Amino acid sequence: MDVIATRQAAAFVKRWIVEEKRGPLLVEFVHVPLRWVFMSDPETTYLSRDE
Repeated sequence: MDVIATRQAAAFVKRWIVEEKRGPLLVEFVHVPLRWVFMSDPETTYLSRDE
């Protein structure tokens, strides 16, 4: 995660759109989760096999 690069990119986009009035600009950011919140706990079962 590069916070400084993100801030620089946002400043560039703002300058491009607002100050230079060049029009829309597409910006793509890659999000990397810091922890695996979507992984389930293998010991926890919410439904029985019959359900």
